[in-house]
Amino acid sequence: MTIPQAVRPWFTAAVLSIVATLLVVPYEAVVQHVPPVDFYVYRYAAQAAYDGANLYDANVFGPGIGPSGLPFTYSPFAAVVLWPATLFGAQTAYQLWSIASLLALAYVLNKYLPGPWPLRLLRLVAALVIARFTVVLYHHLSFGQINLLLMALCVADVFGDRDSRLGRALPRGVLIGVAGAIKFTPMLFLLFFLAARRWRDAAWTMAGFVGATIVGFAVFPASSTTFFTDTFWHLSDKVDLGAFFATSGNNSLTGAFAALGPAWRTVGTVLALVAALTGLWLACRVDRRLGLGPAALVVGLTAAMVSPVSWIHHWVYLLPALVYLAGYGGTAARWFAGAATAFLVVTQGPTTGDNLLATDNPWLLLPGLAARESLILLGAAVITFLATLPPRDPLPPRRPDSRLRVATLYDSRDPPSGGDIQRGARHAGEDDGYSA
Repeated sequence: MTIPQAVRPWFTAAVLSIVATLLVVPYEAVVQHVPPVDFYVYRYAAQAAYDGANLYDANVFGPGIGPSGLPFTYSPFAAVVLWPATLFGAQTAYQLWSIASLLALAYVLNKYLPGPWPLRLLRLVAALVIARFTVVLYHHLSFGQINLLLMALCVADVFGDRDSRLGRALPRGVLIGVAGAIKFTPMLFLLFFLAARRWRDAAWTMAGFVGATIVGFAVFPASSTTFFTDTFWHLSDKVDLGAFFATSGNNSLTGAFAALGPAWRTVGTVLALVAALTGLWLACRVDRRLGLGPAALVVGLTAAMVSPVSWIHHWVYLLPALVYLAGYGGTAARWFAGAATAFLVVTQGPTTGDNLLATDNPWLLLPGLAARESLILLGAAVITFLATLPPRDPLPPRRPDSRLRVATLYDSRDPPSGGDIQRGARHAGEDDGYSA
């Protein structure tokens, strides 16, 4: 049966919705896990904000997050957009949140998968199913986190068609700025745009951030005033991680070195700054050689690496990065992507490292340390592969009529040929079955 091209996006969306539902509802009914405390904080905070409470005067309280409550550390604008989390009963809302998160991941993975429809749809379903059972997604869905949705905003911004009506209404950078107004980590893209001399993208990123922040002030003025005059400057007091900062769950450079002792935390902070500068430089290189899409992966992975706190569920950019290496990388990159995916599925990642180190077996010391900091090591390896892949047609394709501009964006040693530009034009019109 041949499916008309106009129907393919709807067919793809229906298939992915069914797959996402099957990956959430039966699993939640059978497998016992920790309560989705992060989702509950989102839900109770949004409800309290709309009820008129100041979000930062006290902890958020509600069933499932303990008698002492938990702090809401996101911006007031986050409470504005988290309103849908207050709909329906808690369990139904959480399951719908998880399904939406998987659909957001499917959208992102699709952007980095090669091949025409329907082959791409088959690959996408397979990639989504495998991703569901990685340790990153297990933690993300178990806690009801927001990172997949924020990643989808950033990737949608990067891949947006600037010639479409929606693309003209939302210039590149706006959605990234909105994501940064919810959670500040995506604002590393602003520094990337500046480093890459993408001045217009940087300006629109700031515009999106400021605009969303103004909306937060307009809806919740008291909470916004408290957040930006007090809470924002004392977040470390608001979230006292104590000994948890140096646990394996915090897979950041600062957290890894903090595990060696209090004095080493400063060393980790300095190295994180160096890694941030290096990551931005490599992202610019990848942008010139592979396009803005792969460069966004470098920025996302760098953000997780250099942030003071990066829990396992923060490493969501690993998933599309491994998909890209499997689809577009050379032999070594593809073998690495397969091995890394197997590791994320079969093991518990950093927790496996703790278990190996707890045996006190000297033969397991190095494997234990590698597993404990596995997400940092995998992120660094992925960035290295992306930065060393040979130049290819950019993803997303650049405008084929901008021959001079395309040539200047490649490394001078590897200028594009006319065939490169023609292939980019063909890819720009390739039907992926997922976008109208």
